[in-house]
Amino acid sequence: LYKLGFEIPKGASSITLPNDPRVKVMAISVARSGHDDAEAAEPLYDTLDDHIPAGSPTISPSGGSFNDATEVRIDPPLYYRAGSLRYTLDGSAPTMSSPAYKGPFLLNDPATVKVAQFEGGQQTGEVTSAMIQVHDTTPPAVVLASAAKALGIAKVVFSEPVAPSTAEDPSHYRFSSNVTVASAKLNGDGRTVELTFDGALGSAQADKLTVTGVSDLARSPNVVSTTVDVADHGAIFTSPALEPKVSRAFNSLKGMPVHAGDHWTLNLFCKIDKQPEDRTIIAGFGRSIDGRTGTGRYFTKFPDGISLWSSNRDVMTHVPLDTGKWQMLTATYDGTTMRLFKNGEPIAEERVLLEDDASQVRVMPLDAWERTRRFEGEVRDLTIWDIDLPAAAVKRLWLAGRG
Repeated sequence: LYKLGFEIPKGASSITLPNDPRVKVMAISVARSGHDDAEAAEPLYDTLDDHIPAGSPTISPSGGSFNDATEVRIDPPLYYRAGSLRYTLDGSAPTMSSPAYKGPFLLNDPATVKVAQFEGGQQTGEVTSAMIQVHDTTPPAVVLASAAKALGIAKVVFSEPVAPSTAEDPSHYRFSSNVTVASAKLNGDGRTVELTFDGALGSAQADKLTVTGVSDLARSPNVVSTTVDVADHGAIFTSPALEPKVSRAFNSLKGMPVHAGDHWTLNLFCKIDKQPEDRTIIAGFGRSIDGRTGTGRYFTKFPDGISLWSSNRDVMTHVPLDTGKWQMLTATYDGTTMRLFKNGEPIAEERVLLEDDASQVRVMPLDAWERTRRFEGEVRDLTIWDIDLPAAAVKRLWLAGRG
């Protein structure tokens, strides 16, 4: 600004920029504090009121022919608000009542995708169109089959959403060990099926899984018929007996799921006689010191309730800790989504990206900020798995271990 001959008045709380196309302002508002509730004193924002949308939304792919379910992504133009893109799949012009674009979606059949931007109830810019010829003749693939044999559960992940009526039929899954599948439940993502058995599975031999009869969502459904290896996952860390109110540390552990995209489950039981101070860490794994974003995987007591603390990537709940009785806290992570449970029941779910971490476990450590608070309760049976256990398995852990 000085080079353009424009001086910022000393002590000014705001400025009006010259009408000069060479002036570009880029800014960021930052607050650094040891307290999670700290905010920037003056948030920066742009009302967009004086901006004309530059360009139109883009659709990817922009056209073409495909023989399998195809993901479609819409990218906004410069200057837009979340929810301002509206789209249709039948070739009609988008209106304010058309679905708002929230993220990539799959096409199983031919579609003419049209998208437009709306501001203040009015369309701004041109309609973008893409004719995408999807003639899905490819059956879904099984991209992952894993089992936690000690819990009598398995998980199957398909390459695309599948039809619930076929995916939830236990007879469509056959294991080489001849165990009987008692139930099959399709998760909300439409791709993951949780299988449960009547009891624990024998671990003497590796299993293979044959999947038949599961179909996709195409107009003419394609049906799976495949056999895959089953990865056997289990607990990779189980704590020894832990004393009440005594901190423990376990360092340089092998095989810990501490890489950014690793799948894992953290499970523990705890008991308190009185509520801990806010921002008191209970137990978990990874770094237990704040500062490196996305590190730390620790159950922590925050003002609103139980949370899974990871530096600047917390997953919060409004669920309190109980006093005077044992409770089970569980966190599962599939590389993108964290799910929290209390006593086998879900209490939170949020997309969060973690970072590589340290191979260590901390039980009742000092807090990660002022280093003055410590959990004054009891912790037992802290277990870390190298799999994101399905909800049915978490429920079984609670039924088996509640005190």
